[in-house]
Amino acid sequence: MSAPPGEVATTAHYGDYSGVAGAYAALEQWRAGDGRRPAGVNWEVYGDWDDDPAKRRTGVCFLLEPAAR
Repeated sequence: MSAPPGEVATTAHYGDYSGVAGAYAALEQWRAGDGRRPAGVNWEVYGDWDDDPAKRRTGVCFLLEPAAR
């Protein structure tokens, strides 16, 4: 499976998966502040597993509608 084409806003969360909601909130805040609209697709990319939750990386990605010109 591949990611859909287009511009993507992304951030990384380090820590237990229960805290990933904060990464979504940060992207939503950035998107709204920058006047960008979501294209309706988002996904997560999980890093290598580690028994230490502080070392777990989760990438959060939002596909964006094309920017107004």
